[in-house]
Amino acid sequence: PSRQGGRRKSEGVHAWLVGADIGCLAAAVHLIQDAKVPGSQIHILKNSASQSHILESFPVNKGFGLDKESYPEEGQLSPIRILNRDYVCTNELLSRIPSLSAPMRSVQEELIETENDRNLCEDFQTKVITNDGQNMQVLDAQRLELCLGDRGRIKKMMFESKKNLMKTRIMDIFDQEFFHSKFWSIWATKYVFMVLLFAQYGMKLTLEWDFTNLHTLGPIDSTPYELFNGIIIPITSYLQAHGVEIEHNVNVLDVMMNSETYPALASGLKISQSGTEEIINFCPQDILIITVGSIFAGSTIGTNKSPPAPIPNVEELKLDDSWNLWFQLSQKHPEFGNPSPFCARIAESAIECFLVALDDWACFERFKSLVHAPPHTGTLVSLKDSNWRLSINLPRQPSLTSQPESAPLIWGYALSPSEEGNFIRKPMSSCSGDEVLTEVLQQMQLPPGLTLEHSTVVTSLMPLATAQYLTRDEGDRPKAILNTVRNMALIGQFVELPNDTVFSMEYSVRSAQTAVYHLMSLDKQPKAHKGYWDSFWADLL
Repeated sequence: PSRQGGRRKSEGVHAWLVGADIGCLAAAVHLIQDAKVPGSQIHILKNSASQSHILESFPVNKGFGLDKESYPEEGQLSPIRILNRDYVCTNELLSRIPSLSAPMRSVQEELIETENDRNLCEDFQTKVITNDGQNMQVLDAQRLELCLGDRGRIKKMMFESKKNLMKTRIMDIFDQEFFHSKFWSIWATKYVFMVLLFAQYGMKLTLEWDFTNLHTLGPIDSTPYELFNGIIIPITSYLQAHGVEIEHNVNVLDVMMNSETYPALASGLKISQSGTEEIINFCPQDILIITVGSIFAGSTIGTNKSPPAPIPNVEELKLDDSWNLWFQLSQKHPEFGNPSPFCARIAESAIECFLVALDDWACFERFKSLVHAPPHTGTLVSLKDSNWRLSINLPRQPSLTSQPESAPLIWGYALSPSEEGNFIRKPMSSCSGDEVLTEVLQQMQLPPGLTLEHSTVVTSLMPLATAQYLTRDEGDRPKAILNTVRNMALIGQFVELPNDTVFSMEYSVRSAQTAVYHLMSLDKQPKAHKGYWDSFWADLL
C-alpha cells in the first residue's frame, strides 16, 4: 500500500529492513533509540525458509530431546560467532537490550557477569592435538614456535596496502612448512581460516586480536547460552515489545527505483508472499536497508545415518533471497558490487559443522579429561593432523536454554570437508554423523563404540560459509552508503567497511549503525576497534 508524507522525519519515516540477520535487528534498535523512529513504522521483511543468520548456526533436530519450538528462527542453533569485549558497536547495542532472565540488567551486563564467573583468561584454552596414526599428543599451545622467516613474512604482510592484498592468498605469502606449524593450527582454528583465503583478513585479524592470548579464548566473550538465545532472542523480544513489524515468508524480488532525479530514490519493493506477488510503494521520506549475501545459502543437513546432500556445483547451488536480490541490484548499477566472486568457488568456501548431543556425561568427561580441559569453562581443540582439518569445541554446559541436564553437547567444524578422512576413507561431506564422530574419536584415540551408542549427531554442510574471505577485485563489495540512491543502504558481511574485519558480529552491527546514522542524517559515526598493534609487536616480533 502507498502512504502519503512529507520530509523525512522520525515521526513520518517508515523504515524497510530486508533480511533476517543480526544487522537488520541492530538497525531496528538504532532506528528506535537513536533516530526516534516509532517501532510501528519499522518493518523487517524476512524469508523464513532461508538460513540467513550471520551467526554460525544450523537447525536443531528434535531427536536431541531439544525443543525446536523454543527457536522461532527455524529452530536454529548458534554455536559460535566471535564476540570481543572491545567490540564497541556490538557492546553498545547489547547495553541497550534488557536481559530476558533479569530485565533490570542489560544483555551486556549479563555477558560481563558470565565472563567474571568463568574467570578464565588463562584457563579457557585453545588446544592442539597431534596424531601420527600411532601416538597422540596434546601440544603446549603457549609456545607458538614461529621461525624467523615467517615472522618476517608476517611483518611484510602487516605493511602491505589493503589494495595490494585484495587478491592475495595466504598460501601465496607463506611456504608449506608454515601451514604445518602449531602457530597456523591455532590461528586457523580460532579464526576459521583456510589456506586459500586471501591475506587481507589475516592482516586485519592479526591487528584486531591480542596474540599474547592466541593460545586462549580470553579475548572472546560468551553469553550464558549459545548466541541465538543469548542475543538474537532478546533483541527480537525488545523489538516486538516496541511494535516493530516482523514479516515472515516474504521474498523480496526487486527494488523499484525512481531515476528521474539524481541520486535516484528507492520507490518500492516487489515482493512475493504466500505465492502472491505485490508491490510495496514507498513515500519519498522512507528508507530501505538491505542485507546482501548470506553464508548459509545452500546449506544441507545430515543425521546419524545419512550424510548431508552433496556439495553442488555452481549451477546447482540454491541461492537464497539475499543473493538473488543482490544479483538483481548489481544489474542496475556497478555501485551495487558483484556477488559472483563470492558464490562461484564452493571448493574454497565450503565448511562442514557438526553437533553431538550425548546422553551420557561420562562420554563428555572423557573428552575433557583427554585435553586437560578445566571445569566450568570451554575448550577449543584443533586436531592438527586431521585431513579434514577438524576442530571441536567442548563448551560450557548447558549451552542451550532447553538442553536437558543429562545431555551435554559438543560441536565442531571441518575446513576441508571434501578431503578423505584419516580413518574413514572418504570425504567428510559424504559421511553420516556416525562416521564423522568415529573419525573424531579415532583422531583422539578414544574407542568409538560406547560414545556412538550414546550420541545423536547432526551435520551441516555449508557451501558458502567462508565466502566473505575470498579473493576479489576492488568494487566487488558494495559500500554500505550508496552515492546513486539517496534513501537506501546495504549492510552485512559482504559490504565494504573501512578498518574492520568480516566474520565478527561487530562487522554486521557496525554496518547497521553506519546505515542508520547516514540515512537518518544523525550527527554520529560508528566507533572502530583499533586492535592490539603494540602488544602484537612486543610479544611476537
